[in-house]
Amino acid sequence: FTEDSNLQTIGKESFSSTSIQTISIPKSLKKIDSNAFSECRDLNEIKIPEDSELQSIGESAFSFTQIKSLFIPMN
Repeated sequence: FTEDSNLQTIGKESFSSTSIQTISIPKSLKKIDSNAFSECRDLNEIKIPEDSELQSIGESAFSFTQIKSLFIPMN
């Protein structure tokens, strides 16, 4: 996603079972639905900006991944 993306939601099972390895969440994103990245067995890094507007992460959004790095801002 580009830095100036206006994306607000990553829908249910949007990237499920894909070969994505790294994802940078855009600042505008407010919601990651359930199972959005489940079974992305190569996913190992998620980048969430400090000024993120993220409000919720659905159940099992990152289940069965190999995440090694996840930074969630305090806000």
